[in-house]
Amino acid sequence: MDRWSEVDERELGWLVDVCGQEVTGFGPPPYPAGLWILHAMYEAETEALAAHRRAQDEDEADKSGWPADPGPGWRRLRWHELAERTGDPLVAQHVAPQYRVPSFRAFPSVRQGDGLWETIRWPDWGSLDRESFRCLADILQRFSGPDLVAYAHPAFLRDPQASPRVFRGHLRDLEALEQLDVHYGPANIWPVDRSWLVYTDWDLSGTKVYGPPELLTMIEEDEFLETVWLPLPGDASNATV
Repeated sequence: MDRWSEVDERELGWLVDVCGQEVTGFGPPPYPAGLWILHAMYEAETEALAAHRRAQDEDEADKSGWPADPGPGWRRLRWHELAERTGDPLVAQHVAPQYRVPSFRAFPSVRQGDGLWETIRWPDWGSLDRESFRCLADILQRFSGPDLVAYAHPAFLRDPQASPRVFRGHLRDLEALEQLDVHYGPANIWPVDRSWLVYTDWDLSGTKVYGPPELLTMIEEDEFLETVWLPLPGDASNATV
């Protein structure tokens, strides 16, 4: 890539020191407590349209492109709306504390065959959707400045045995990271001053952002991004696993 160049994997050393050796992404403690961006999901107007889209997705599985808005006939379905509709908590609470994160465990009452399940394009695991990533990129650039040097750690999920890789670029070129892995966004992004960190993992449908309150407030207030603070109110479990 012209705008992101590979650098020594020892740039990950500070995260290894905090988290231990990881394969797919580094999420420092406290975990899972903190601010999470919920990956976007969509609802189709009809089951037939949803089935057609799923067939298309299967046919195009090896083509490039991060998860994105599926287009006409679909509307954004926010997690908060689906939680109100189903009565399920926003994040599953029937599991151990370390699993109370945005993931495939969400909305257990929605099951295949009930009609509702068939109309939903569920959030992708392991990657922010393109639209959410671009919103986040804009916020990070406004907060830290577009010329700040940053690092990206892509977790190449199709080859988990591969050695860790780190790329160096500038915040103004965050959208070009789609060229690193055409299926998934980076597992981690951080600036050279380590003032914030973006983290997701292979089985997560949310992306956690660590950083100063001013940055987190900007993310919460964005009109497109949907966020949640974990643990949820009333969850008295120890969420610092």
